[in-house]
Amino acid sequence: MVLEIPPAGDGSITGTIMDAWQAALADVGPAGADKGKGGKYLILPPDYKGKTPQGYIVLPSMTYQGYALLRSILRSGSDADIAKAVAYARRVKLYPLAQAGKPFNPDAKIQETLNAVARETHAWLDAPSTSRQARTMERRSTNSM
Repeated sequence: MVLEIPPAGDGSITGTIMDAWQAALADVGPAGADKGKGGKYLILPPDYKGKTPQGYIVLPSMTYQGYALLRSILRSGSDADIAKAVAYARRVKLYPLAQAGKPFNPDAKIQETLNAVARETHAWLDAPSTSRQARTMERRSTNSM
């Protein structure tokens, strides 16, 4: 998988890419491997034997699953800076290496799943922070045992 972090400028992302055991593979952003210049992080599965293309920050993983914890860094709490941070975060990309440089053409089921996730994420990002907090707390209370 490729995690593409845009260059810092109007926004900045700081975070860590980890494997399923929470072992850090790399930090991203100004304090990370790309030093704020942006980068394409190539996360490879265990025992990967293929060639790795040029132009990627290669991250061998010991597990087949993993995740990234990413945080947008705001210049201030102003509406304008929040809007810039949201616009910057929307430029982060995640895709299979086989799709690099190609248009993404998912089938209808995948497209609907991606659209549903995008709608929920964008609604959450666009909501005032107090509304986001209320919805998060509501989800936590309905999902607890």
